[in-house]
Amino acid sequence: MAIYKSSSNSNSNTAINNISGETEKIDSKTTDGLLGVNNSLAYRVHEIEKHFHGPEYWYGTDGDGTMSRANNMTAWTLTAGAINVYGGEILLGSGADVLVDDASCVRFDLHRILITGATQVNDAYIIQIWKGSGAFGAASLATEAPFYISSNFTRSTPLDIQMGRLRMTDKLWARVKSTHAAAETTILIGLHCYAG
Repeated sequence: MAIYKSSSNSNSNTAINNISGETEKIDSKTTDGLLGVNNSLAYRVHEIEKHFHGPEYWYGTDGDGTMSRANNMTAWTLTAGAINVYGGEILLGSGADVLVDDASCVRFDLHRILITGATQVNDAYIIQIWKGSGAFGAASLATEAPFYISSNFTRSTPLDIQMGRLRMTDKLWARVKSTHAAAETTILIGLHCYAG
């Protein structure tokens, strides 16, 4: 970065002080992170930091298709359609039910899915997560997560997934397909939240 001298010492000193004040954020001052400018370096670093080192919240269903931390051991049931065809979508979140301990959170992303059961073993499955603000027909695909269930159902660790961050008011749906018609799987979901 070049610093040009001005004929006015006052203007030159102000410009140098402004540059110096910003470059000190690299090592000596706090940055705004997710509360700063969208897609700035500090914003992106804070997003990555929160994703890998922030708290994770686990949800199950409260019985009417929306998510609940109080019932986070009550799994959703997803049912596949015909062989290699997605079944109907299940509402995971209504846009009013992502409750976390940090009141500053305005965005979230799903991070992991726990497969708690499956009706068909030695089968491949793919779960899709959809996002939107209206009806499912207007939603867009947020991510896909494949998994395989062996005959002894040894999957005891959550399935890691990747997706972009959503607004706390966005709705979520899930659906599944399998190599076996009408196969069912039951899931719980884990998510992260972000301040910006």
